Amino acid sequence: MIVNAPVVDADKVARIGRERQAVGTADLKRSAAFILEYNRRKKRLDDGNLAWDHQFSQKPFLRSSSEKTMKRSEINIIIREADDFIRTHGFHLPPFAHWTPNEWTTKGPEVREIVDRKLGWDVTDFNLGDYRHTGLLLFTIRNGNLRDPESKQYAEKIMLVDVDQVTPMHFHWHKTEDIINRGGGQLVIQLYNSTPEETLADTDVTISTDGVQRTVKAGDCVVLEPGESITLPAFCYHKFWGAGGKVLVGEVSAVNDDDTDNRFLERLPRFSSIEEDVAPLYLLCTDYAKYYRPIVR
Repeated sequence: MIVNAPVVDADKVARIGRERQAVGTADLKRSAAFILEYNRRKKRLDDGNLAWDHQFSQKPFLRSSSEKTMKRSEINIIIREADDFIRTHGFHLPPFAHWTPNEWTTKGPEVREIVDRKLGWDVTDFNLGDYRHTGLLLFTIRNGNLRDPESKQYAEKIMLVDVDQVTPMHFHWHKTEDIINRGGGQLVIQLYNSTPEETLADTDVTISTDGVQRTVKAGDCVVLEPGESITLPAFCYHKFWGAGGKVLVGEVSAVNDDDTDNRFLERLPRFSSIEEDVAPLYLLCTDYAKYYRPIVR
């Protein structure tokens, strides 16, 4: 089935991309030298004016005037509603999903895996300020570490996608993933191959849906009904949204690394900036550094 994509404010996305390009230089290559530079820069990102792009081949950038923050009060509402929706579909999250910020301050090194692998809640509007139309809620249930071959070599997430709520076009350099419609409405996924220059290719896209190989035209959409899934290999550009109702979406994949393995077609940050207007209901995976102080027992 071929369907039309929801309208996204392309001018806003392009404008933000141009502003970020103005403060950067050519993309660094994925190499040993880049990894050293990546680690050096990441340590400097605590002054509030410099933010990490969270894209492996892209650089730190200054936040532009076009970007907006999400309010913590909005995030709390989104999480509470998502938690209820997940439960109504018979899916149950692990206990740490409901640890309060105060409970986190009592945790010791035994929860290091949760912190280091960025398990838990994740709400993003990609700093576009319009979560309802461009945003995603995720909960990472389990994950490994790309740099640790002794860790788990797989990951699992549950996500919530609303009607016409777009997750922007992107691919992963390393991760192959199965995207599964766990219930609710339809999940619509638009597909392209990547060119060697990491733009959209005009070639046919071959993918697998529930073990059945199929080929679609560049830019065509695959629609997943509840229970159906698609396997997306590395370098396969995809964008998705819900249709006919809110969708509970599962992801089973190779190790997930949102700091280094997202290539958005337009330059967008993976994580949102947050205005702390109220206390967190539950912590996001990006909040752990602020609240988690390991207690040695």
